[in-house]
Amino acid sequence: MNNPAPVIVWYVIIVIAATWVIARIEGRSVFSYGFEATRKLSRLLGGAGLGFESISVLVGVPRTSSPEKFFSLSVTITDFVELLITSVSRR
Repeated sequence: MNNPAPVIVWYVIIVIAATWVIARIEGRSVFSYGFEATRKLSRLLGGAGLGFESISVLVGVPRTSSPEKFFSLSVTITDFVELLITSVSRR
């Protein structure tokens, strides 16, 4: 998959559709799920940034280190932190 943009668009459409369905079931407005608060744009961008960063770490750490070690069942917290530090220091 060379261009992830169409996939991201479909994810956004699916999330909006699911939110709309749940709003109709509960008899609420779609905007009652945290979008009516002040600072809408900053909350949206902050959430999108945090989500992007989380996905990047989950994808990037195994890719930049040894996947066999990362995905083995004997990975400890120490191993995870070590892999995280080495992957960040390689950038």
